[in-house]
Amino acid sequence: MCGIAGIKKYGNKPIEEIMVRMFLTGLEKRGNDATGIAMQDKKGEIFTLKNDVQAWAFVTSNEYKDWINEHLTDDIEQVILHTRAATKGSPRQSVNNHPLFNGKAAIVHNGKIENDNELFKKLKLERVAETDTDILRALVDKHGVNDELINAFREVRGSAALAAFSPEYPGRMILGRSGSPLCVGSTEDFFCFASEKSVIHRAMRPWVERFGIHFQKQSLEMAFSPFPDHTLWILGPDGKERHGEFKSFWGTYRDPIRRVYTGYKERQDEWTNKAKIKDTIKHYTIKDNKEEAIYLSCPKCNKPLVINKEQLKMDLNQLICPLKHGGCGSPLEGARVN
Repeated sequence: MCGIAGIKKYGNKPIEEIMVRMFLTGLEKRGNDATGIAMQDKKGEIFTLKNDVQAWAFVTSNEYKDWINEHLTDDIEQVILHTRAATKGSPRQSVNNHPLFNGKAAIVHNGKIENDNELFKKLKLERVAETDTDILRALVDKHGVNDELINAFREVRGSAALAAFSPEYPGRMILGRSGSPLCVGSTEDFFCFASEKSVIHRAMRPWVERFGIHFQKQSLEMAFSPFPDHTLWILGPDGKERHGEFKSFWGTYRDPIRRVYTGYKERQDEWTNKAKIKDTIKHYTIKDNKEEAIYLSCPKCNKPLVINKEQLKMDLNQLICPLKHGGCGSPLEGARVN
């Protein structure tokens, strides 16, 4: 369960920082392993910022404030946002966090793609992140925001709510869902969307100062609509340009329950440890024609173990603490580097 949101400007009013901040912090309950934003200006140029922190920490950081001051100008026409509940792909590696961006298209996604590995092989596309979402990024990079992309997405299997834009298609956005939740809203000046309707209320109601106090109005201008399931839209400078089918999910969708705050520290420690193991593997060397060993401890019985590089190419949950050498037989998922 992740959170996605976005704003597309249609009037003369600029997209405001408080909208961005309220969307991100409102979505934090859907995922707090990482937070990110991508913006596109009228020329098509894309700017991204993301970090493996909770939304409240993200929007109060000096890095975010400096980045917003530099890039959120009146020329910005589209913004997409993401709060991540990490599953596949460590949040300690920025490339795995959303918006996924490899120098071309930017995309945010909530859901789980089941056939990403198959499609990378079948379509001979380059994978740059561990996440399942990376196949969607690769397809947008290849096809752009057009009918060709809608056709390509028909091969995708799994749940999805997604939004993306490409520098080759200024002013256009692909927006879609199959299974995963999505709600859209509008005023005369803005089109917006989010995983939850309440977050749109939170972000898009105007603020006023009266009697030295800030109040948020009950906006009568805001209009809402559920986004139709199994659908992709292409939004252009004048509104919806294309309505296509996107049926990647079959069955009854149930939004997963994830305790994003309960056990937060333990989860972050686990991601940090996994990143440490990967960094150890990355710097694995051979000296005097002899491989250096990697030393781990079993997460259950703390038995010290020596793991070779070939074993570490496997997932740690496929390796067990060896019973015949006095171990406990538990999977090594969550093992610690000594």
